[in-house]
Amino acid sequence: MKAITKVTVVCFLFAVLSACTVIGQKPTPTPTTGQGGVSSSIFSNVPTITARPMETSVQSSMTGLPMPSQVPYEYWHGIRVMPDAIAGDEISGGYYFAIDVPVEVIQAFYNKEMAGLDWLLTDIEEGTVGNKMLIYKKEAESATISITPQDDGNVYVVINA
Repeated sequence: MKAITKVTVVCFLFAVLSACTVIGQKPTPTPTTGQGGVSSSIFSNVPTITARPMETSVQSSMTGLPMPSQVPYEYWHGIRVMPDAIAGDEISGGYYFAIDVPVEVIQAFYNKEMAGLDWLLTDIEEGTVGNKMLIYKKEAESATISITPQDDGNVYVVINA
């Protein structure tokens, strides 16, 4: 009986020491790829997004946004969309639309509209391709109107508020 006890104790110690060796090692993540190009690690609950090209035939080279395809809204979060907008779409945190008027006309329109809603124009940033960002403040809130001419002659306007 003593021989069986010794063998059992030795097997138990071997199992414990083997487990400690495995537990002490850091796991090596094995990347896996799921549907839609989303890859993740088996040791993480947070997916890593792999960029994929947009599946649209018309995409702006200036903004990276596709040509909007919906009937334009009249207002977005209380801010008026220009009446002559061709089409519009919501994007994360904002709304954008296409229009065929000069940048200066858009800027004048929003300066008047935003002032009528008690928004104060605090800054205008100008880009190198004729684009502008109008920055407005109202109490603790801020809003931006980004105006970007496109290669096709249209102008994209992005409202973030």
